[in-house]
Amino acid sequence: MYGPKGKKTSGLIVATVHQGHMDTNLNKQATGMAPAAVLRIITPIMKYTRILDHKAKGALSSLFAIADPNFTESGAYIVPYAKIGKPSQMAENDQLAERLWDWTLKKFQERGYL
Repeated sequence: MYGPKGKKTSGLIVATVHQGHMDTNLNKQATGMAPAAVLRIITPIMKYTRILDHKAKGALSSLFAIADPNFTESGAYIVPYAKIGKPSQMAENDQLAERLWDWTLKKFQERGYL
């Protein structure tokens, strides 16, 4: 089996899945850019304007990646809903990928996972 750029793979298929903007409990617990109080006010508006979708719809892309027998594109970026999308230029940057790999390996080793 061959993955991105014609590289031979082990048969393992890897994908990045963007679920979409879902109405979940995370909206009520967020403390990042928008405080929870603000999100409690704007979440109903976002649902009404269909910026937020029902959480069950968010599972479609993951199900596509794990269960569709026609999905064989390792390295794919799956976007809402169950479609293969185009990653950003940064996501396709081999140097950034190498840095992420090195950092991840270091963190796993520091924690004794490897």
